[in-house]
Amino acid sequence: MNDLSVNEKVLLGIDSNNEVPELNFDIDSEDELSAVARQIKRFNEAVTTKGKKVRVSKNVVKKEIGASKRRMQVLERVSSLPANHSKNLVEGKEQISDKVLFSTTLMSSIVGNQLISTDGGEAVGVRNFSNGKYKHPFLLQAIQILFDDTSVEGTFDDDLPVQILNGNITIQNNAKTLIEKLPVSALATVNGYPLDKPFNTYELDNPKWFEANTDVQAILNLSSALTDGAIRINFIGTEVRPI
Repeated sequence: MNDLSVNEKVLLGIDSNNEVPELNFDIDSEDELSAVARQIKRFNEAVTTKGKKVRVSKNVVKKEIGASKRRMQVLERVSSLPANHSKNLVEGKEQISDKVLFSTTLMSSIVGNQLISTDGGEAVGVRNFSNGKYKHPFLLQAIQILFDDTSVEGTFDDDLPVQILNGNITIQNNAKTLIEKLPVSALATVNGYPLDKPFNTYELDNPKWFEANTDVQAILNLSSALTDGAIRINFIGTEVRPI
């Protein structure tokens, strides 16, 4: 800190004791994460002088973002977004919002183990993104697999058949493998257990970005053939979208 000029210290809000002040946000009147992102830009991105970079402490970030695990996950990964999205977040032109992407298909219609159609448009109750692509950056934070033993118009609260339960799933985006051969049993709820997580849901400790307008693929490998019923995959996470 001592290598910074007086003007640089004033710009960054550093006091005479070379202390970075605690950050306080009015989060009632604007998007919380956008407010935090703007402060982080000020402290974490701005100035490098004589090889030293000023960084906001992790403790400050943790305090200001609160106890939400998912919000923390997004905040920690904002810097890995394409530059235009990071800039728009900082300038308040984009926001961070909860989002669930989903795709539903009949087991008999699955081609090449692919759960997501690359030639299907949005359809209420079937899928909410088109042609296997989503238009905004999306941070994948959890995966849910649901099954209905009748049709794509069912309630999707049936137990997973053993062919799915004993299989595995791979998630890819833009030809890159994000999750490889995750056992479906790792997310399954069997006989009501485990009780401490949502039904048939796997929460990622290492969330992954889906790039905007790139192919999203979910490859389901069954333990044996299954042609009855319908399957739905939910991608649970956070999107970056225009305000």
